[in-house]
Amino acid sequence: MGWSATEWAQLGYVVTDEDVEQTRARLAALAPVSDEQHARNVEWLSQFDNEGTAAA
Repeated sequence: MGWSATEWAQLGYVVTDEDVEQTRARLAALAPVSDEQHARNVEWLSQFDNEGTAAA
């Protein structure tokens, strides 16, 4: 089960609608990621697959 909005707020993680809109606008202004870059990103991220789940 996830945390409630109140629990996140108590930790200082408060995101307003304005924050969301600003982030969307910033991301929309970025250059698109090419398929090649996306593939490299996914390959890089794959190193973290199963991180912390391996048997000790």
